[in-house]
Amino acid sequence: MTSETTEKVAEKLPYGYSLGIQRPYYQAVASAATYTRRTALSTTDAIFLLMIALFATLTSLVNIEKPRTPLFQEPAIVETISNYYNGTFFVPAHPPLVDLVYYMLARFSQYQGGFPGFSNDLAYVFLRAFGVICRVFTIILSFFVMKNAGCRGTTAMFGTSLVLFENSMLTYAKYMNTETPYVLLCLIAVFGFQRGVLMAPQPASFTAALYMTLSGLSVGCAISLHWAGVSTWAFLLILSAIRMWYVAGDIRVSSSTVFRIAVTKAATLLVLPLTIYFAVFSVHLSLTSKASPMLSYMSPHFKAGISDSSVHGTTAPLCFGGAVTIRHLATGAYLHSSNHTLPNSPDSKHIVSGYGLEDASNEWIIERKDRSQMVPGKFSQVRDLTVVRLLHRVSSQYLEVANERPPVSEQEYNNLVFSTGNISYAGSVNNNFQLKVVRDFSTSGLSSTRIESIDVAFQINNLGTGCFLMSHDAMLPSDWTASAEREVFCNNSPALENSLWYVEKNENEHLDSDADAQHIRFAMPHWKRVVELSYQMARMLWLKRKSSDDVNTGVAWTWPVPLTGMTLYQSLELGHGSIVFGVGSLPTYFLAVGFLATFIATKLPQMMKLLSPYAQRKVYNEAYDTYINALWVAALGWLIHFYPFTKPQVVQSLELTPANYLPALMFGILGVASTMEFVASKNFVAGSAMMVGFLAAAFYFFLTYKALIYGMAWDEAACWASKVFPDWDYDCTAFKVYEAL
Repeated sequence: MTSETTEKVAEKLPYGYSLGIQRPYYQAVASAATYTRRTALSTTDAIFLLMIALFATLTSLVNIEKPRTPLFQEPAIVETISNYYNGTFFVPAHPPLVDLVYYMLARFSQYQGGFPGFSNDLAYVFLRAFGVICRVFTIILSFFVMKNAGCRGTTAMFGTSLVLFENSMLTYAKYMNTETPYVLLCLIAVFGFQRGVLMAPQPASFTAALYMTLSGLSVGCAISLHWAGVSTWAFLLILSAIRMWYVAGDIRVSSSTVFRIAVTKAATLLVLPLTIYFAVFSVHLSLTSKASPMLSYMSPHFKAGISDSSVHGTTAPLCFGGAVTIRHLATGAYLHSSNHTLPNSPDSKHIVSGYGLEDASNEWIIERKDRSQMVPGKFSQVRDLTVVRLLHRVSSQYLEVANERPPVSEQEYNNLVFSTGNISYAGSVNNNFQLKVVRDFSTSGLSSTRIESIDVAFQINNLGTGCFLMSHDAMLPSDWTASAEREVFCNNSPALENSLWYVEKNENEHLDSDADAQHIRFAMPHWKRVVELSYQMARMLWLKRKSSDDVNTGVAWTWPVPLTGMTLYQSLELGHGSIVFGVGSLPTYFLAVGFLATFIATKLPQMMKLLSPYAQRKVYNEAYDTYINALWVAALGWLIHFYPFTKPQVVQSLELTPANYLPALMFGILGVASTMEFVASKNFVAGSAMMVGFLAAAFYFFLTYKALIYGMAWDEAACWASKVFPDWDYDCTAFKVYEAL
C-alpha cells in the first residue's frame, strides 16, 4: 500500500482509530491535550466551586438542630455508638466503617456513653454535620467527575447545580446516615478511576498508579461502609476489564506496559479494598471485646477469644455430672427447654426447641441411664456410643421422645421431643440417648472415641424410637413461646447436617479447677474472625427475610420516577406542626431516567458490536465519541447501582428506602450532563437554553418543597396541592394550625 493510499484510508477512519499494520486499532490511551483539557481548572471554575461550596454548606446547615429526636437511621447509629463506648460485642447490620466514624466523632465531642438517644452529653448536631461535610464534597467532586467525562466548564456547572438542588440528597444529608458518605466514596472511586485509567497520557506512570490507589482506597472504604459498596466495586472491575481489552489492542502500548497496568489494577482494585475491609473489621473487633447476648450467634472458637465469654477456657473432657450447653451445628441454636408446655398436653410436656441466644435454660446435666451408677466426686468421661440421660438444669425435667407428631414437621416419620418429669422421675427407654461421634465433622486432635467440648460433633440417637434429634430453620408457632425458637424433633433418617450437635459450654466441678491441660485454649486466626463476622452479618440478613406477602418486592421500581417518598419526622403539635419528608426532585429524576433509558434503547446494540476487536465505531468526530463513552459508563453505573435493589431476595432481607437510589441517581445526573454537553457542542444556543430551563425547573422544585426538607411551617392548602403522586403520604394536617394563626 502506497503512502498516498494509506493517508486516504486513514482519513476515512472513525475518530479515535489509527491504521495499524494489519488492521485499524482504537487508540485506548488518550492524548496529552485531551488529558489537560479535561483536568484543567480555570479561574471561572474555581470561583464557581467556591460559591457552590458556600451555598451547599449554608443550605445544609439550616435547621440542622431540629428535630432533637433521632430519626431515619439515627437511632441505630446512636445505639451503635453506645455499644462501642461500652465495648460490648455486636454483629453490625452493615459493614461498620460509618459507625466507627460516628463513634470517633462522638468521643471527640466528649460523649460519655449515655443512654441510646440524644442524651445531654451527645453533641448530635456535631455528628449530623458529618453528613453535611460529605454532601459539600460530593457536590464539589461531581464537578470534577463531569469534567473528566468530557464536559466543558459550563456544562459541568449545570450538572453540579442539579446535584446541589436535589431535594432528597439534602434531606438525608442533614441527619446521621450511611447513604451520604457512601455516595461520596462512590464519586471518589470514579474520580480516581477516570484520572488514573481513562485519561492518563502515560497509563503505567506513577501518577496513574496514585489515582488508581485513590480509587482502590475509596472502594475499600465503600465495601466497609455499605452493602451496596459491592456494586461500586463490581462497576470499577467491569470498567477495568473493558479498559484492559482496549489497551491490549492498542499497538502503541508495549506488552510490558500492559503487564504493569494489569498488576497495578489487581493491586489497587482487588488487594487494597480487601485489605481495608479486613482492617476496618479489625478495629471493630478490638472495640467490642466484651461478651453480650449477640455473641450467641458466633461459633465457640470465635467466642473463646472474648475474655468474659461463656466458653473462654471451658472444660475439654465431657463427663457425667457436668452441666453443658448443646448446640446445633447447622443453625447454631441451643437445645433449650422452658416452662412453656405443649398445647393440649395433659401430661405437662414442656416444649424443647432450638434457641438462638445464650440462656440458663440451655443447660443440661449429663447423667447415666441408671442414676444409681452415678458416683459423686468420681470422674467418668463420656465416650463415643455412651448412653446418657439429659436432665434440664433449671426445671429438673428429663429430655424425652414420644411416638407423636411434632408441631411443625408433622410427617409420619417424625417424633415429638419434649421434657417432662422431675429429679426422681424413673423414666423409660425413651429417655435414653446414645451419643454417636461423627468423625468427618469433628476437628479434635485427640482420640475420636472421646467426646470433648466444641471440637467433636455427634448425633443424639433416642434408643426408644431409634430416631435422631435434629433441628432446622423452621420456627415454632409464635404463640407457643415467648421468643422466636426453632423446631427440634426426632427423625429416623435425618439429613446428616441437620442432626449434628456439639457441646459448647462445659462446666464440671471436678475438672474446672484442674490443670490447664483439661481446658480448651483457642487461638482463632484474626482473619478467620473477620470472615466469620462477615458471614454472620450476611446470614442474619438472610434469616431476616420477609415473605412476599409482607413486603412489596417491586418497591425499587418506584424510585427512579419517584412515585414514593419517606416520612422521616412528623409533628402535629399545636402551633409547631412540621414534617421532614424525603422526596426526590422530579425534574432531576425525570431527566436522569429519561436520558439513560433513551440511550440504552438506541445505543446498546451498537455498543455490543464494539466488543469485537475488528469492529469500528461509526463516528467521525470527537464530540460524539466523548458522548458515547460518557453515556455508556453512566448507564452501566446507574444499572449496577440500581438493579440489585429490584431483586426480591434483597428487598426481603434489607430495610430499603428511597435513599438507596442516590448512588444510581448520581450516575443518572452524569448522563444528563454528558448529553447536554453533546447537544451544546452541536448547537450552543439550544443546548444552553435547555440547561437553563432544566436548572430553573429543579430550582423551582427545590423552593416549592423546602418546607419538607427543613421541617418548616407551610400552608396546608399548598401542602395538599404539592402531592404529585398518591404515595407521597405526608400528612398535611400537620400545617392546619398555621391557617388559624
